[in-house]
Amino acid sequence: MKFTEDFKNEGLRIRLTMQEKATLRARLSERMALNPASPLRATPYHFFMFHSVALQRTVSAFAVFVFLIGSGGGTSYAAQGALPGDVLYAVKIHVNEFVEAALATSPVAKAEVQAVLAERRVEEAQTLASRGMLTEVAATELQIRFDEHATAAQSLTKELAVIDPGAAVQIGTQFSSSLAANDAVLVSLGEQSQNEETKNTARVLSERVRAQKDAIARANVQVLEDADVVPRPTIAVRARALSTAKMTSTALVATSTVASTTVDAIEEQTDAPVAPVPVRAKETLRQSIADELKARTVIETGTLAEQLRVQELSADAKEKVQAELAAARVLMSAGNAALGAADYDSAISKFGRALQKTVALQAYVRAGRDFKSDIVPLLHESLRTDAVDND
Repeated sequence: MKFTEDFKNEGLRIRLTMQEKATLRARLSERMALNPASPLRATPYHFFMFHSVALQRTVSAFAVFVFLIGSGGGTSYAAQGALPGDVLYAVKIHVNEFVEAALATSPVAKAEVQAVLAERRVEEAQTLASRGMLTEVAATELQIRFDEHATAAQSLTKELAVIDPGAAVQIGTQFSSSLAANDAVLVSLGEQSQNEETKNTARVLSERVRAQKDAIARANVQVLEDADVVPRPTIAVRARALSTAKMTSTALVATSTVASTTVDAIEEQTDAPVAPVPVRAKETLRQSIADELKARTVIETGTLAEQLRVQELSADAKEKVQAELAAARVLMSAGNAALGAADYDSAISKFGRALQKTVALQAYVRAGRDFKSDIVPLLHESLRTDAVDND
């Protein structure tokens, strides 16, 4: 029921421009000409006639939705490649991505889909920059939407860290690395553009991407630090207890000694230093983080290997990417060895670096494919940054 109501509200927010309306009308007319309706026949069953204007509007809206999703099997699919300013961009944002987010029901899926949508806004900016069409209007729209998704991803990841620190660290590591690499691609495309507006807007948007990336990286470090010192369930229980006590106290007389004492006592417990997690519990927690990073790195390493197999790159670029993929596999082996020796801190570091490397390489390979750009300078910069970060 909530999905239906949310979908209705999202539909009401869609506003098409005159150009978009004209295009949609032309496509509907073409569709109707190819598939003429059968002649209407009188029916004695007037009970089933639609007399309600509101109901007619609901049916019309549903018909348009069905058309967008299913006409020719392609309108919704075609919208996936739409960019700000395109006729189908509203469909992409308000229909396709709304459904995409609605289908994410688990805490992990909710955080991941927001991260993906944030990355998608940066990729759209890259495409516009490659064409010299990253105008201030388009960049502003992309920046607003990017910030919304990136902030939502951070918030959801922070909530996830309470119940699943391993998944939170994995999402944070992958998201921050993807943003760093895609930001480098955006800056490079902006600098190569002959359009001055594109150059400037690419730099401005890049600042927002870097700011979000840094915030995500800091949050990730905090999750790892919390995994060392804070017993997560205890904090969650205290927070719920404090919330309940405060709500109860507001319902009592302001001078109630019982109410104020209860809240004060719980606040003192919440703010008081928390005893470290027992060694065994800490090891189990950090092992789960290492396992989560390992599992995701295995997936991303396989994805990168498949990219290299099917996509054309210059000989120099392909050689360097393959060398970096080999380096990621070395890190994976070192992580496995550390995991076997129960050195979970080292395992987390090794798997984390391997994941960062493979995710960044995927972004560079995609850029080489989509924009036919030379990714070798990006790879050199990535290697330099990786060396500095791990000194």
